[in-house]
Amino acid sequence: MEVRPHPVIKQLGDTKRESWNAGAGRHAGSVAAASMLFGGLGIFFLYYSYSDPILSTYGLILIGSASGIVWSTGG
Repeated sequence: MEVRPHPVIKQLGDTKRESWNAGAGRHAGSVAAASMLFGGLGIFFLYYSYSDPILSTYGLILIGSASGIVWSTGG
C-alpha cells in the first residue's frame, strides 16, 4: 500500500515552511517589543522611586522580567 500526501499539501509545497518562518519572526518581534516595554517601565518606576520607595520594587521586577526575556531568547 502506497502512502500519498494529501493533494492540498502537495500543492502548497514550501509555502507552509515559509509561513512558519514568517510566524516565528512575528513572534520574536512581539517578544522583543514586550521586553522593551517592560524595561522602559522598569526604568520609569526606578526614576520615580525617589518620590515613593515602593515603586523601586516594581521597577526591579519589570527590569528583571525584561532581562529574563532577553536572556531566554538568546538576544
